Formats: sequence, C-alpha cells, structure tokens
Amino acid sequence: MAHPMLERAWPLVLDNPADRVARQQLRVQGVVQGVGFRPFVFRLATHLALVGFVGNDSAGVLIELEGQPAA
Repeated sequence: MAHPMLERAWPLVLDNPADRVARQQLRVQGVVQGVGFRPFVFRLATHLALVGFVGNDSAGVLIELEGQPAA
C-alpha cells in the first residue's frame, strides 16, 4: 500500500497561503545527452529561486521542482 502523501496529484499546493509552495514533476524525452541540458535547468531553477533535482534515467530526464507558484 502506498503512503497517502505519495498519492497526491501534481502539482502539490499547500493550504496555508502564507506558505504557498508548488511542486511540479516534469519528464523530458529525446536527445538531451551531451548538450548541457541538466546544467541549463540547474541555472534556470537557481535564477527562479526553485529547488529540486534533475537527473537522467532510462526514459529520459526527470525534473522535480518546488517553489513559489509565480516562479
């Protein structure tokens, strides 16, 4: 049985407006090897004050970001 927090739909937005944070998971497919895609995502996320991770797997690139919804 999955943990209840893992069953929430994306994006996840917290209820308290003062602590409003959105979390989004993205999947990128295609040729992204050797073109600097992950460093580009890292720089863009840092510029937008977002946190999360970006990594390759067998299906492509998985990006998970969290921050203010306006970003």
